Amino acid sequence: LLYADDSTRLYFKPAPDFNGTISDVITCKAWDRTGEFNNGDAGVDTSVITGQQVLDTLDYSYAYDVVLSANNNYAYVTDGLGLNVLDITNPSSPSLVGSIQTPGKSTRIALSSNEQYAFVADGREGIAVIDLTSPVGPLLLFNFGNDGTPILDVELSSDGNYGFATRDSGALFVFEA
Repeated sequence: LLYADDSTRLYFKPAPDFNGTISDVITCKAWDRTGEFNNGDAGVDTSVITGQQVLDTLDYSYAYDVVLSANNNYAYVTDGLGLNVLDITNPSSPSLVGSIQTPGKSTRIALSSNEQYAFVADGREGIAVIDLTSPVGPLLLFNFGNDGTPILDVELSSDGNYGFATRDSGALFVFEA
């Protein structure tokens, strides 16, 4: 979101020896944030969603990420200390059914396509690979990619063959899943 004010700038740095024009590179849509428009007058829905009911809350000091199983029976939650498995078959009463500590700071999670393995971004300890064959007893198999530079995020390709992780250094780490 860019504001139309004196301190907001958009800069285009052309390639060396660029000469000419570029069309269809940037599309801007704007509305006057100082006017007293009614919702939708500028084509932007700014209404607040109401009527949603919170079914239940489980307290975690830090819940960094959550991924749901394909059948919506389990929620896998990273909390900085490891991985927690919640039974969410009854959304109004989720319950912790399993957990495993990891050696690093667990922040993000990706599930293998068959949901048998979790790949957890585990900070300076790299990527933790966790066996989820039994959701009530997740098992830490091993950590890899731990060169001391924290892993911040992890995703798997749609076919599940490759993993992609970002490091705190800005590097992209690619691995076979």
